Amino acid sequence: MQSLWLRYELGCSLAGPTLWRGHIAIGEMDKFSSIRIARMLGFADWLGTGCNFYARIAAQMIDYRPRPDFIQETGIKPAQTDLGYGSWMRNHIDAGEALFSFRSDQGEDMRMTVGLLVTVFETYISGQGMMADMRFIQGESLPAWLAFAPAGELDIMLSEQMRQSIEINPSWQSEVLKHRRAIDGNTSQTMAEIGNINRDTNNYISNLNQKSFEDRAAAMERGSQQFSDMMLERDNWRDTDGSQLNAPMGGDNTWRLDDGSYVSTDDHNFNPLESTGQFGTQLERWN
Repeated sequence: MQSLWLRYELGCSLAGPTLWRGHIAIGEMDKFSSIRIARMLGFADWLGTGCNFYARIAAQMIDYRPRPDFIQETGIKPAQTDLGYGSWMRNHIDAGEALFSFRSDQGEDMRMTVGLLVTVFETYISGQGMMADMRFIQGESLPAWLAFAPAGELDIMLSEQMRQSIEINPSWQSEVLKHRRAIDGNTSQTMAEIGNINRDTNNYISNLNQKSFEDRAAAMERGSQQFSDMMLERDNWRDTDGSQLNAPMGGDNTWRLDDGSYVSTDDHNFNPLESTGQFGTQLERWN
C-alpha cells in the first residue's frame, strides 16, 4: 500500500511480513552465537531504526505499549511441546505498538507509530552436560501498520480507525493460514526428530559407561563427535583469507559481511546489501 496523505498530514503504509532465524550455543564464545532479534521489542527497534526499507532518518523509539487486541484479532494460540531430556519447543505470540521520532528528508521533526504482531518459534536443546545447550529462534511478523506525521500532529485515533477499516481478502487469508500450518507441521516434525536423536545419543553414551575405561573413553569420543555433527549440523567453507571456516549448516550459501559476521541462506538470489545493509563476499565450500 502506498502512503495516503490525509488531514493533519497523516501518512500511513503497510510493512510486509518479515522472517528471520538465529541460533546460539549457550555458554560458548562463538562468532555465530548471536540472536539479534528474539522478542517483540528487538523486532520493533529493527523495523524502525535498522537497515531496512521502512527505517527512517535518525529514528529513535520513544515509547511502546502492548496490544493484546492484535492477538485476539488473529486467533493464533501459543503452544509448547516437550522433547524430553530437558529439551522443548514452543511458539509464543507478542503484539505491540511502538512510537518513534525521526527526521524527514527535509529535516522536519516527525513522529511514527508502528503496530506489530510477531510469532516466535523457539527450540531449546539440552546438551546434557556433554556439550553446550542450543537455542534456535525463528520469528515471523504479520504485515505491520505504520502511520506518521509531523511532531504534534500525529492523530493516533485516526490511525487506529484506518487500521481497523482494512478488509482482508478471505481467499488470501485462507492460503496464508494453510501455509502457516504447513510450516508449523514441518517445524514440529524436524524438532521431534532432533529430540529423538538427543535421547538416543544420551542412551548410547550411558551404555558405554558400563565398559572398561579405555573402551569407554574411545567410544565417548566417537559418540560426542557424532552427536555434535548431528545436532550442530556444521559445514566447512573457505574463508576470504583462505582459511577453513567451521560454520553451522544454515543453507546452501554462506556470506561473510564487511563487519566480520556471517550469514547462511538457501536463497540463491540473496543480496547482502539489501538484506543487511552491508557488502559481503560469498564463500566457497571447503573440499
